[in-house]
Amino acid sequence: MWRSSSQTKGRYYSTIQVDIPPKPWFTNLTFGKATTSTLIRMRLGHASIPLHLARLNLLPSDICECGNDVGDFNHIFFACPRYDRSAFFSSLLYIKIPFPTSISVLLSNININVYRILAEDERVKTFKYWPYNDNNKCNIRNMAEAGFYSVATGDNDVDAVKCFLCGKELDGWEPEDDPWAEHKSHAAYCAFVQLNKREDDLLLPEYLSIILQYMKNEIRNNQEIATQLIDKKAKEVWRKIHKLRK
Repeated sequence: MWRSSSQTKGRYYSTIQVDIPPKPWFTNLTFGKATTSTLIRMRLGHASIPLHLARLNLLPSDICECGNDVGDFNHIFFACPRYDRSAFFSSLLYIKIPFPTSISVLLSNININVYRILAEDERVKTFKYWPYNDNNKCNIRNMAEAGFYSVATGDNDVDAVKCFLCGKELDGWEPEDDPWAEHKSHAAYCAFVQLNKREDDLLLPEYLSIILQYMKNEIRNNQEIATQLIDKKAKEVWRKIHKLRK
């Protein structure tokens, strides 16, 4: 604890106030001066009583949660040898900063509907007409792991598949065809093939790079479709103009 006067303590903390900005990068909350000063105190290891922390809504109660039977509100926070400091900060961060904990959560926050085919389990659900079973090398799970989803519409194209990223379409599958090998053979340029990893083995930056590439491909495809529609419409208008001139 401080042995000097309150005035000295105030001068000291005013000199290090800038170390924690009022709006840190990790949260949308804006901290007041009192809260910022308290966070500085805790970061530097100085004790704070639960009563003060409770007033700032950093603790739900003014009683130390160390497990002692006597709930003394003046029990010094962090000075108690039985209090788990790391657990407190973990709970504080979890409440204030609800980071996504899985790829599914990240994908659910994306504005465009890509989760349906980006997630392996979702691709598995598209194979409603797939003719091969789990004993075959090109079974449904292996196809989905290799980035394929089914585009079959009926009995005539039951084995038609498409890569969720590069858009390569393949059919005519044999029971012992290796989905990864076939994908690499027909679309070696595919970013998913080049990573050569199952979904569960992807690092977060790699997964985000796939999402980015998917978005780029979708934009390019939409541009091509729009260009084709414009060309078609322009030809129709030109034919009408040509008829009027006759």
